[in-house]
Amino acid sequence: MSQGTEQMKKDLQTGRDQLRTLRDEIRVKLHLAGMDARETFSKLEAEAIEIERGVTEASRLALADVVDRFKKLSSSIKSKA
Repeated sequence: MSQGTEQMKKDLQTGRDQLRTLRDEIRVKLHLAGMDARETFSKLEAEAIEIERGVTEASRLALADVVDRFKKLSSSIKSKA
């Protein structure tokens, strides 16, 4: 396997691990959050599940985007709680 492929797999695994951690943290916070945050989380989670299944460069880029959006949601919940 090429070094580029190995790096892409490593990046995807790191992103997936980040995504799972963020999802778990947000689930804990959601019981204190309002309906808007819950709806946003539901939509993001559906995207996250689809992205986790992919192993392409497009998946890696989409994963980075959704991780960033989860971080923003997490920060917005912290500031409101």
